[in-house]
Amino acid sequence: MEVAPAELWRPLSYPDPERLVVAYSRGPGERSWVDAISEEELDIWREGTPALVQLVGIGSSTRRTLRLDVAESISVTPVTSNYFDTLARPIVAGRAFTAADAGGSPLAVLTESAWQRVFRSDRSVVGGTVMLDAQPVVIAGVVATNDSLGPDDDLFVNLDAGTEAARDRAAPIFYGTIARLAPDVEVAVAKQQLQRVMEQLAAADPERWTGRTLHVESLRSFYTSVPRRRWAAASSCFPMRARRGPASPGGCSSSAWPAT
Repeated sequence: MEVAPAELWRPLSYPDPERLVVAYSRGPGERSWVDAISEEELDIWREGTPALVQLVGIGSSTRRTLRLDVAESISVTPVTSNYFDTLARPIVAGRAFTAADAGGSPLAVLTESAWQRVFRSDRSVVGGTVMLDAQPVVIAGVVATNDSLGPDDDLFVNLDAGTEAARDRAAPIFYGTIARLAPDVEVAVAKQQLQRVMEQLAAADPERWTGRTLHVESLRSFYTSVPRRRWAAASSCFPMRARRGPASPGGCSSSAWPAT
């Protein structure tokens, strides 16, 4: 799919978009996998990179079934509780996730477009319970739709931080991260800090982390690269549309990651 210049350079509709970055590791090799990381590893990234504030973990986007009077197929992405605050996405009804939600009932936030399409903007949906596949989920709120990074998902679910499954390094659940740079900090500083973290991880677990390459770059530069946009659209890979691949230590299943 060809991407028009106007599409590539239109402003990202987030507050202070120039402060938003993506961080990920991959490799070794030019055509290699984007690594998935566990919640424990995400916490290590957070603790070791004060240059990055509000570091968000994003899970694998999938199609799931919303069971209403008629089954509805919707796109769903799991995110950490700070996702909406980090991107400063406005809530139009109800509320966003908070850190206090960890360990409680499964929660979801609808995008406004899905709320209108599926529920005809019925406000009684907010605070109610729906069946997502076979799982009861409480709709905490509705967020304004934002298609800056491609078609927005229909539903976001909170990743239940702190559970044994979330912290299991053998089955990592995050396939992308987004963060805001701390005030007056440049991308290069964040990359240096995260590189030190990666070196510590490699020393503690050389089989998993030796030879991985680290990338920290602006959200705009990541998404306005034509080869990457084509690749991401084809592979549904990073960071909003990831699929788990078979490669260790886990990650995107595309082998066509473009050279940087």
